[in-house]
Amino acid sequence: MHLSASLRGDAFEPLHRFVQTCRAQLLGLGPLSLDSLDAVMALAEEARALADRLEGSIHPANVVTRYIQNSHVEATGRIVLPQGACFYSHLFAREGVVMQSGVFRGDAITVQEGEVVLDEVGSPNGTRVQVTLLTAGRFRARLVHPNVRVTIAGQTYVFPSTRFRTEVFRNHKGELEVV
Repeated sequence: MHLSASLRGDAFEPLHRFVQTCRAQLLGLGPLSLDSLDAVMALAEEARALADRLEGSIHPANVVTRYIQNSHVEATGRIVLPQGACFYSHLFAREGVVMQSGVFRGDAITVQEGEVVLDEVGSPNGTRVQVTLLTAGRFRARLVHPNVRVTIAGQTYVFPSTRFRTEVFRNHKGELEVV
């Protein structure tokens, strides 16, 4: 099924028109019908505007589970493990990840903006774990093992040893603070 065929209704009409325009100007057996860099830039700007509009219309949806292993999990809201464990998985959440009780052994957590709250993260033998908060947020954990990397808005801290009741955040100066 073509993208344009799967999108119906007034809300998707601008996207449908954009897909038709791209198809007409970028596909076919002859030369491209784009005649200047300005035309390419106009298409790129229209794509950005549509992406922003669609991004704003997404409603947060949480994923709630007890156990994750060797998986790739995405949520437009939060990923919540009330009690349980996560092993060798990649978690992507727009608003945060919460694991009040249990262990996160790896591989990675990526959050757009929000909180990552974990009970235990990493392993005593130094398994590499990456926690990334892309724009802003706070990392909290009861127990953090060595080689856990926390990145907030591009700044990274690597835990050299085991720490208890730890929090990582950006302070009022914009610097990464570990307490």
